[in-house]
Amino acid sequence: MTAFLDNYEKLLFDFPAPRVLRITMGDPEKLTPVCAKMHAELVTIWRDIDDSEEISAVILRRQEGVLGWRRLRHRRALHD
Repeated sequence: MTAFLDNYEKLLFDFPAPRVLRITMGDPEKLTPVCAKMHAELVTIWRDIDDSEEISAVILRRQEGVLGWRRLRHRRALHD
């Protein structure tokens, strides 16, 4: 499922529910959770998600808790 996720080094992914991608960011060894590489991956991931038919919603979180969420307008409802 969603092979493009293997291209990312600084972001962690899991699916807490069908069609819901959870992105976890943050490096527990660093005080600053976003390095230059992670920033670049955060820019790119949204394009990959928009191209995917397998993802309807995204949860973006840092390792300690939730940062926010994004509902993709052009996708079918989660219950479809």
